[in-house]
Amino acid sequence: MSRFTNLVELNNLELDSWVDITQQFFETAKNVKHGNIVKLESLDLMEGTDAKEILNPALDTGLIEEEPYDCDRELTLDETVRVVANITSCLVTWLDSSSLPVTLFSCRYIEEILTRFSASLSSSTLVEKIFQVSNLQYSDKLDHSDSFTYRILRAYLIGVLNFTAFVLNIPVLKDEEDLNRVSMDLNIDLLLQFPQKDVVDLVNLNYSLLEKRDDKNSKVLLLYFDILIRLQKLYPLSASVRQSDFQDTSFLNEATGLIDRLSQENDYIDSIPQIPHLFTRGIQKRKNNIFPPRPIKMHSFPICISYLHYLFDDLKLAMNVLCFQDAADLRNRLYIFGSKRNEKLPDQEHTSTHIVAALFLESILLRDGLILGTIPVSEFLKQDFSTLTAGESVVLSLLEDDKLTNDRTIKARASSLLQEMEKTYISWIQSFLQNPSKQRDFFLDSVVVWDTIQVSADDLETALPDDYGLEDTFKTIQTDGSLFELPVMPLSSYVYYMKLDSMVQVVFKGIELEIYKPWEMYQMYWYGLYLLSTLESHMTRMQEVAKYKLSKAKGESKDIWKKTLDHINFVIQETVVFKTLAQAQQYTWTILDNLKLLKLPKHNRTTPQLLYKLRMKPFSSVGIPQLPSVQHFQNFADEIAEGSRGFRTEREQVQDICSRCSSAIRQLTTEVKTAATQLKKIHLYQGRFKADYERGIDQILRSSIGVAVFSTKLNKKIKDADFVTQCLKENSGNQTYDVSLNRAQYHRFFPPAELIHTRK
Repeated sequence: MSRFTNLVELNNLELDSWVDITQQFFETAKNVKHGNIVKLESLDLMEGTDAKEILNPALDTGLIEEEPYDCDRELTLDETVRVVANITSCLVTWLDSSSLPVTLFSCRYIEEILTRFSASLSSSTLVEKIFQVSNLQYSDKLDHSDSFTYRILRAYLIGVLNFTAFVLNIPVLKDEEDLNRVSMDLNIDLLLQFPQKDVVDLVNLNYSLLEKRDDKNSKVLLLYFDILIRLQKLYPLSASVRQSDFQDTSFLNEATGLIDRLSQENDYIDSIPQIPHLFTRGIQKRKNNIFPPRPIKMHSFPICISYLHYLFDDLKLAMNVLCFQDAADLRNRLYIFGSKRNEKLPDQEHTSTHIVAALFLESILLRDGLILGTIPVSEFLKQDFSTLTAGESVVLSLLEDDKLTNDRTIKARASSLLQEMEKTYISWIQSFLQNPSKQRDFFLDSVVVWDTIQVSADDLETALPDDYGLEDTFKTIQTDGSLFELPVMPLSSYVYYMKLDSMVQVVFKGIELEIYKPWEMYQMYWYGLYLLSTLESHMTRMQEVAKYKLSKAKGESKDIWKKTLDHINFVIQETVVFKTLAQAQQYTWTILDNLKLLKLPKHNRTTPQLLYKLRMKPFSSVGIPQLPSVQHFQNFADEIAEGSRGFRTEREQVQDICSRCSSAIRQLTTEVKTAATQLKKIHLYQGRFKADYERGIDQILRSSIGVAVFSTKLNKKIKDADFVTQCLKENSGNQTYDVSLNRAQYHRFFPPAELIHTRK
């Protein structure tokens, strides 16, 4: 403090000119009650923010009302059931993108445990003391009969907190992105200092106590303990690298049955009254909190049951993924895992696999930069490369066969290229373990990387014949019937496939995530169809390579090329299904565009050309396939309109265009059914993954039917001259119809359109 008040004088003061008033300040301030607002005329900042923050219940945590609760009072067994049920709901709510202070930490018992054990306890006495706690205090009442409910509750709370700490310390967890770990200085990680075996033993001990009782409450509590015990079985598995450990999913199946039994207790649990002031916002006021006040979040019992099913079903899927046989099998299983959506969850859109299952899978699958912590990623990349496009590749042989060449330059180039591919391959694996939005981001980032790698791969493989005398060719039949020899270029082909697949994923996941507005869907399905057609052409070329190589192969080499050909045939058939339905969707949006129902926003001041460039910016830097210009799109639209030029009026022209497009849609949706039926026969999935994959095919068929039904209904409307005339007269500020997407129960990439009547 200084007697000077002039700012210039203050800036020039030496340290000796100041007086330390810290002690006097704290002495004076100690009498100010916590949560009170201190105002003085000199506190301009307080006065300035008074209207916005201070005394505003929505922003000022100091205004949260204190609701006292005695953590040492005796609980009845009914109340214990209520606490356990609420804690379980808080746990699943936190895992559903909520935060700890408004879920688990809102419980006064949880706050009490973490507050006491976050104090200065030495690690040597920590474990000993926590297991001597009764009534959540350090005492010797453990053997008293009146402490039974506390023993049960304490064991369950510690078990839940230990599982929470386990999740928060999964190595691949990304703070704030995957889960919210705001703890308000409560040391949740402290619970990891307890040996997991001791926590498991504590839970099992109290489970045994409940087993000896025959009352209703004890039976309900047993179900909750049973489910917690199944979660604890993840602990040893998280450190395993043996695939055999993940084959036994019986404990997850048991959990599903237990959850079903628990769901039958809905009415009973609802009949137990809530305990006043046990779950409050008080922790947001009492602890270190930098956020505005937030309400407590706790899923209802039925929703909690749904989320428990969601958790264990996806854990089962994660363990099934870990039982892959080779790189090709892992690829297929990852596609299923990354594509899984949980449409049955309430108020959830784009819900992917459960975050705990995804983190569990990633932490085991990619441990220390190795597959399952033991297999080099490079080996899996070579397997995937061989299965998909290469069979037996000269480029791979360069790294393994000194007899082929001992030229260190070419070996170094090939090795460097594979190292770059390995990094992107790891990212590709990780992409399937994210939520849909992050999946799209991963694929978007990989497009440019694969494009860069493709340049290096092309340079290497085109240099092999001339610079190093290494040739890898196949013969193909030209249109005139003559044979023509072409380079195989398997490495470039693999990279090109990965790039095209990533581009397709970016486009169609954008449709799934509703990134594109209805007036943008026409161009995106048109561009998606362009990419799928390019992918089909590319894989057809690789199919010719595989057939030629298979015809020349002998012995083990023949088996390798047979497997490659089977995989290529599967990819082509899958691409055909997607391409055909994308084309049907393209014609659907052609109809809507010609009816002038896809108008730009009312206050748009940007040209269609610039909007197109902005929309396609993620693909603008890709060399091959080159991004079509907006003129290419316009040419496509003009070609469709060309067949209707003979009609006199605009209405008649539009009716004819729509009629022809509807006919095309009917034909294409029939082709989708045929292609999807064939895909079911040749796909490579087995077991659990077969059912999941075929469920996706069924969604494709359902979307195909939905597109056809919408087209039929719209075609009937188009025959009404007044309907067409009304559509053509409309402007963006005076529309009778809006276009939306009907996503429920349809394939996420192909939701049928629907017309919504906005006014009479």
